[in-house]
Amino acid sequence: MDVNVEISDWEQECCGKRISLNQVVTWEVFLRPRPFGKETDAWGTGLTELIETHHDMFIGGTQVTGRVTRIRAVWPEQGILAGAETVSDIEQIWGPGDSEDGCDYGREINPEFFVVTLRVPSSAKLPTSPAERKTDA
Repeated sequence: MDVNVEISDWEQECCGKRISLNQVVTWEVFLRPRPFGKETDAWGTGLTELIETHHDMFIGGTQVTGRVTRIRAVWPEQGILAGAETVSDIEQIWGPGDSEDGCDYGREINPEFFVVTLRVPSSAKLPTSPAERKTDA
């Protein structure tokens, strides 16, 4: 079964590791909390209900292992096209330690986020309740 997981660009630039097509990854994923800045998800379609974070921001995640089968970079459009998005298939997402020479997503600015498709076993357990934000005690 394929699942789509959203990773924000700022998270990846800060603390992410390089992610490539066909790589096997194990991530803690969360069902998108409500509200999360947007009504449904980054595309407003329900396509990316799962998120992965490199920071200890949520509770209620589930660890998932899968093979990366597709990576998409998403840029929100500005000006006359505001509200639309440009989506490009890419082969890898760069991590913070990678050379700037290799960090070219085909546009002048980095994407706002990435959508990574993972192929997971059909028996994989996925989160069923929206994540809850951690609060400092």
